[in-house]
Amino acid sequence: MNCLRAVGLISLIFLSAVGEAESGRLYGNIAFYYQHISESNQIDRKDDLTRESFLLNYEDDLFVKNWIRLAANLDRQEFSYSDYHQFRPIFYFDLKSYGYLLNLSYSPYRRLTTTPAGDKPFYLYYRNWRGGLHINYPDYPSLGLIYNQTTNYDKEVTRRYDGRSRNFVAESIYQRGVVSLRANYNNLTQSSFLPGGKETVTRTYAGSAGVTEMLGRVGNFSATYNYYQTDRLVDDVRSQRSRTHSTTALFNSFEIRKLSVSAAYSGRFVEVLDRAGELDAGNQNFSAQAGLAPTGYLNLQVTKSYQISDESRGNRIVEYISYGVGLSRYFRSGVDSRFSFNRTVYQQSDRLVTVSDTAGNVIAVLDKSQYALDNYFVSFSFKPYYYMRTYVDFSVMHNSDPIDNVSRYQSNGSIDTRLTINRKMEGRVGFTSLYQGAEFRLGRSYSQNFNLGLSYNPRSNLNFNLTYIYSEFNVGTRNSSGAWNGYMSYSFRRSFSLYFAFNSQKQAREESAAFGLPPVEKVTRPRTLNLELVTYLSRQITLITGYLYSRTEYPVEGRAINRSLQMNLNIKI
Repeated sequence: MNCLRAVGLISLIFLSAVGEAESGRLYGNIAFYYQHISESNQIDRKDDLTRESFLLNYEDDLFVKNWIRLAANLDRQEFSYSDYHQFRPIFYFDLKSYGYLLNLSYSPYRRLTTTPAGDKPFYLYYRNWRGGLHINYPDYPSLGLIYNQTTNYDKEVTRRYDGRSRNFVAESIYQRGVVSLRANYNNLTQSSFLPGGKETVTRTYAGSAGVTEMLGRVGNFSATYNYYQTDRLVDDVRSQRSRTHSTTALFNSFEIRKLSVSAAYSGRFVEVLDRAGELDAGNQNFSAQAGLAPTGYLNLQVTKSYQISDESRGNRIVEYISYGVGLSRYFRSGVDSRFSFNRTVYQQSDRLVTVSDTAGNVIAVLDKSQYALDNYFVSFSFKPYYYMRTYVDFSVMHNSDPIDNVSRYQSNGSIDTRLTINRKMEGRVGFTSLYQGAEFRLGRSYSQNFNLGLSYNPRSNLNFNLTYIYSEFNVGTRNSSGAWNGYMSYSFRRSFSLYFAFNSQKQAREESAAFGLPPVEKVTRPRTLNLELVTYLSRQITLITGYLYSRTEYPVEGRAINRSLQMNLNIKI
């Protein structure tokens, strides 16, 4: 109550200060939400829910070149299949002017809760304070301060909850010319006032420095350094400290005689100190790339990379060189073609495979540290008729020495055709397939997807859309699904808008039966229907009415039906 009185007194003082001004503005929003739900799944249940919210803002000029805002947000919500409802108010105070912004908020509320053991429900009370100050002037570092405090407790004879959480964040950013600096401090304190409770403090220090420079006509260079430290204390005793250093550097050259080069370095080093001991880890990556485009339709590229990861137990090194060629050509007949090939040769230090016998004993260790990946990609786009456009993509990846022989070849293909029937109607036909195996087999796939669609727009305010999607996935067991999706929307000036959508699916999957019997196919048929009407009663009043119907037929459990009728009234003040 003392907090509420303090907020009321502060609001009264500031309202009195601005009461004589003529530029004050009062505005807000009132929303009322009603929902009727019913469920039918072995048992029938029905319920009616409401939710109300009220937001009121008052803005005015305060003194000279200062702006003030007082606001209150009141929200009440009911919960399904219970008599419990929650009321939560939030009060705001904002003050800003040139170069600074101050935000304050306070929210007292309670929630019905219980213990993990499932005891009798009881109320848990919350008090949340939040404040923020942001200062930003030209040619000076910006400063942001945020403080948040949340207390929670219950009023039971034997208290089960009594704690407080405080979080303070300070951040400053400064940029001058090509140099940018950032510093951040975060302090999170969580306290429990119950008997035997502890206080946990987590402090975080972070900073970064960066530079970006144009090197005349040669190119550009950028570098960044980051530092991150976290200390965790329990009852003023440090239990863990971690430090992280990271740096990046990047150089990009301009194209000189159709040749461009780039080089990059990144490193990340971590140190963790706790009661168990000390852990050091690091990761560094060096890479360089050169590209040559002798013609407008041909480009060549070479990349070299070296990565080393070290921990207390050892090092891990990955090195590779990649070279590729790309060709794009547009023919007079309207065919746009693209082709690319890329080969990457890897050398990885810890790529080992163990071979075991039938009893599970390791009998051999295979060294697979050297392998190569070949990627082929081809794409065509052509227009055989003036009303048809077709896109064809196909890619193949070959692994010279895979861990699992089944993943030696992987391919992906797609065909997409667009049909312009007339100015108001358009059709779509699509097909995609995925393949993976020890041998390359053209025309084989373990996953397929078919897509058919039709769009019809007779008027600018009326449109229809119908789509059918069939997917099939066959790895071990066969799974398939077919889905119809429909959509319609219609709007009449600023009076109302109508939306209708439906979805009907058939999902089939094979499950293993008893030994010696063929697999059993189980089919599930979910259906959804959605209807929404948006009525604009005036410029300030909007009424939204919706109906949602869903039905799912299960092979064993039977049928489950859900219905929901929703109404949302929104009034602007």
